[in-house]
Amino acid sequence: MGKNLPIIDVSASWVWQGQGETNPERAAGLTSRCLAYVIYTSGSTGQPKGVGVEHRNTVNFIHWAKESFPVSVLQRTLFSTSLNFDLAVFECFVPLTAGAAAYVVANAMELVGGRPEVTLINTVPSAIKALLEAKECRRRCE
Repeated sequence: MGKNLPIIDVSASWVWQGQGETNPERAAGLTSRCLAYVIYTSGSTGQPKGVGVEHRNTVNFIHWAKESFPVSVLQRTLFSTSLNFDLAVFECFVPLTAGAAAYVVANAMELVGGRPEVTLINTVPSAIKALLEAKECRRRCE
């Protein structure tokens, strides 16, 4: 909290000056099976291993989530997960593609004290446990 972040009004004409009026052409050879990102996991072996996630998998996941959560729930989604963890795909892209907001914080514990007001917390179990112990989630969810 306390950080002043710029707000960009995407409806303002200056934002789009110099940009084309049509979508850019897709490079030859790119398909939905192309790599979107690589996530590293130790899995059950304890050894780091990269797992490639294709665009189609990411798009299907985002589509499923938008169908599963009403926009009113996504309206102010907490985004506290590291970009190195695949939960960040949900926290960032699901609310934004639904026309909602992703409330970016460095740590989910920033909710302690009543700020920021969020409508959805979809974070790791250890963060939920800490929030429950701080009585933050109980106060809002009961």
